Amino acid sequence: MSATNPVHHVRRTAHDMAKSIMTRIFGTSLLSIILITGMITSCQGPRQEEEAAGISERTAMPEQEILKFLDTLFVYGQEHEMFNMPPGDGEFLRLCVAGSGVQRALEIGTSNGLSAIWIGLGLLESGGTLTTLEIDHEKAEEAKRNIRKVGMEDVIEVIEGDAFEVIPKLEGTFDFVHLDAWKEEYKRFFNTFNPKLERGGLIAAHNAVLMASYMQDYLDAVRADPEYITATVQTSNDGFALSYKRNSHSRDND
Repeated sequence: MSATNPVHHVRRTAHDMAKSIMTRIFGTSLLSIILITGMITSCQGPRQEEEAAGISERTAMPEQEILKFLDTLFVYGQEHEMFNMPPGDGEFLRLCVAGSGVQRALEIGTSNGLSAIWIGLGLLESGGTLTTLEIDHEKAEEAKRNIRKVGMEDVIEVIEGDAFEVIPKLEGTFDFVHLDAWKEEYKRFFNTFNPKLERGGLIAAHNAVLMASYMQDYLDAVRADPEYITATVQTSNDGFALSYKRNSHSRDND
């Protein structure tokens, strides 16, 4: 019998899968986006020592311990119907954030904080911060505890409240949005945060494979919007609608 931890094997496989997906998609249809945001350069190997140093400076918990904690949190979520995203989806978020040098991220739908921590790992590379919104009190408190456990309080801020009420009150703009709340409300969320999303920013809307029908009005809207380039990315049995907000208005109608 193999002594390999099956969860660690899943995480390693997910990491390889996420990198492969990023390379395949960003190397073809979204190559222009990469050239703009610098994802290819920032994801390459020569920065490995520099990135590791950045992690140790911004959190008390080493990276490998954070990854082990994410394994534990994912298993817990599976056992308690928390509907946490699988490792491949988390790895993809991390690579998007780190590779595009995100400075100010927004997440709608914190749950117990698993996806926020994945995003946080990317932000430890880019030097950015995350504001994550959760309407449920118990989940918000659980997320705060989990974020404290990995020492990311200076990277991730959990705000308890209704996103439709909170977002208009947030100061400044964002360059990355992770959307993972009520699927039927994705279009309303989009309309709410879109004025605060910077040009050159990314939206990662989760469950765009398995639950596409529940968010179809959002998918139709963002795909039809000339300010955005959108692709559906399958990162596990599920995936994301990844949208890039163009740096300038489309000239198709000029």
